[in-house]
Amino acid sequence: DRLVEEGLFRGDVLSRIGERIDVPPLRDRPEDIPLLVEHFLGIVSRELGYEISVVSPKAMNLLCRNRYDSGNARELQMEIRTAAGKAMLEEDKVLRAGYLSDRLRAGIGDPEAQIGADDAPRGGEEIPAEPVAMLAVLRKHRFQVRAAETELGYSHKSRTLSNHLRGLCIEALSRHGWDTCASAASLTGDDRPEVVMKVQRKMEGYVKNAAGNITRNTESRLYRNLPAAYHDALGRMIDHLRRCGAARDA
Repeated sequence: DRLVEEGLFRGDVLSRIGERIDVPPLRDRPEDIPLLVEHFLGIVSRELGYEISVVSPKAMNLLCRNRYDSGNARELQMEIRTAAGKAMLEEDKVLRAGYLSDRLRAGIGDPEAQIGADDAPRGGEEIPAEPVAMLAVLRKHRFQVRAAETELGYSHKSRTLSNHLRGLCIEALSRHGWDTCASAASLTGDDRPEVVMKVQRKMEGYVKNAAGNITRNTESRLYRNLPAAYHDALGRMIDHLRRCGAARDA
């Protein structure tokens, strides 16, 4: 109407468009949220190459009670995208309340928003959103770091993505009992042998480098440039390699 008044849009064309559809904000139509959750989860699962088949009742309750004041349906979509990525890193097929953002849970503002043990992330710790996005892009580019860096907007000289990839590999190894083949298959989410082998070789290199530093008593170097989110997993790797060394010596 404003454009017609300003002479920037033809009034006869506007009249031919037909009935107008007013879409109320998401907070005014909570009955649509479960349908949108299912829709967005399907999209995100295809993007990640990892199917999340179930939304826990606690997570769905929190999603339905959020007001979505800042982004309407787009806010819901981003919440699902981040939570699904966290579930994928934990190899969890259930989107649990523990994978939802602190901001969403804080917005509910009552004891119902607290997470019980049954609905906490499998690993027991929050997974940062940043590595989730990085892993999705790495998978998209079959773990070609340069191509992934270009899409993410990182400089190759910064080695930001390479440092996160090292951390993701160490975390995967920790979850899979230091089995490089199983860990690589889990991290890539890919059935193409060349992709799995590429990541497996990286993991073997990380393990060899760690073992060498432990032998030289310079394991503190392993923490350099490694994002803090992966320090616990690295500590577990160091302990594991020390035990292996002690067993060989015995």
